[in-house]
Amino acid sequence: MTDKINEKVINIFDKHSKKKAPSTEEEKVYVSPDGFHYVHIKYDENGLPLDEKKLLEKADDQTYIIKVLEQNTDHSSIRNFKVTGDRLIEFLESFVSEKRPGKIIEIDKFFADELA
Repeated sequence: MTDKINEKVINIFDKHSKKKAPSTEEEKVYVSPDGFHYVHIKYDENGLPLDEKKLLEKADDQTYIIKVLEQNTDHSSIRNFKVTGDRLIEFLESFVSEKRPGKIIEIDKFFADELA
């Protein structure tokens, strides 16, 4: 998503945490059946329907730096993994299934050109 939409979502969550009522239906924070809060975005920053193909292509082009805390016998350490968007789910699932040791402590998103 664009920076404008990201800023909008952050502001909606901020208002929600401060117990301010949403001014529009679009500014409502929902709760999923499993207890996670989310904001439902239907339109881009120009008020047009979202372009699914463009969003999926952009998601695959992103790169994530994922910090993982590993607890060793003598001391703990942090591993910083560079994970491409097209392999993000595979990477996360390796921790859910406990195929990889450690606990994810931070996820930062970058675009490929920002890492050069």
